[in-house]
Amino acid sequence: MKLELETQKKSQQRTKPRGADREPTNRGKRRVLFEVEAAPGAKVFVAGNFNGWEGSKHRLTDKGHPGQFRRHVYVEPGTVEYKFIVDGKWQIDSNCPRWTPNEFGTLNSVTDAS
Repeated sequence: MKLELETQKKSQQRTKPRGADREPTNRGKRRVLFEVEAAPGAKVFVAGNFNGWEGSKHRLTDKGHPGQFRRHVYVEPGTVEYKFIVDGKWQIDSNCPRWTPNEFGTLNSVTDAS
C-alpha cells in the first residue's frame, strides 16, 4: 500500500451556494491511497476503523493498470487499521510494515494518518 497524506484545504473565497451552511464531509480529514495487487477483474475493497469495517463501502479499481487496484479515502487523523477484501477474502496489506492483532486472532494492517 502506498500512503499519501494531504490536509484538506478550506474553500477559498466562495459565494454562498446552496447548502453553504453544511460543512464538507472531508474537512480536516487526511487523504490516504490504498493500493494492492490482485488478479485483473477481481472485486477488491478496503475496510477499516475509518468506515466501521464495512466490507463493501470502499471499492478499489484497476482502471488503466490491470491488477493494480487503488482508491483514495478520506480518513480522520490518527491511527488507521485496515484490511483488503479480495473476492470476498479478507487479507492484510503485505506491503505494509506494521500490523496489530485483532479480536479474531488475525492481523490488521496499520498506518498513521496524521
